[in-house]
Amino acid sequence: MKKLFQKKKDNKGFSLVELIVVVAIMAVLMGVLVPTLVRNVEKSKHQKDLNAISEVANAIQQVMADAKFSTATGTVPITGDTISFSGSSNYGLTGFPSGTTEADFWNEVVKNLDGEQASSFSTTYTSKLADTNTSTVFVLGNEKVNAAVTGGGSKYTSQENVVGTVTSSGSSSSSTNATT
Repeated sequence: MKKLFQKKKDNKGFSLVELIVVVAIMAVLMGVLVPTLVRNVEKSKHQKDLNAISEVANAIQQVMADAKFSTATGTVPITGDTISFSGSSNYGLTGFPSGTTEADFWNEVVKNLDGEQASSFSTTYTSKLADTNTSTVFVLGNEKVNAAVTGGGSKYTSQENVVGTVTSSGSSSSSTNATT
């Protein structure tokens, strides 16, 4: 009878119940933390995309600060999840003085974005909000650049203004530049 009530001295580990409890606690913690982490990573990617659009708009704005390009006007629509420019880009911009072409304008923009030796610039969106139906619009006029992104199927519920305010027709409705 004495043997039944004595504790074993060779107990070297956790019981099965203890291990199951620890695994259950870890599963609950993962269930709470993983969705939050995934959501924060996606927000970070979305902000990276908005920063890329803002960077392009700022480079265009810098080129427009030059007197020979300051009168450029027009709308630059880009469809898809990649923004790319080269010296041969033609979006039908107008307002250049004689001797200056749209190709000269885009060459200067590319140099501002990728350095003096660059011949083209390209950036691809990383966010799940962007896809082949995404539309990015840069509106040039009055020595200002406004940018907005829309589309992405049902992923964008409405237009998201990145720099300034762009109306749905593509024209600029505000002359202030405010990053959102």
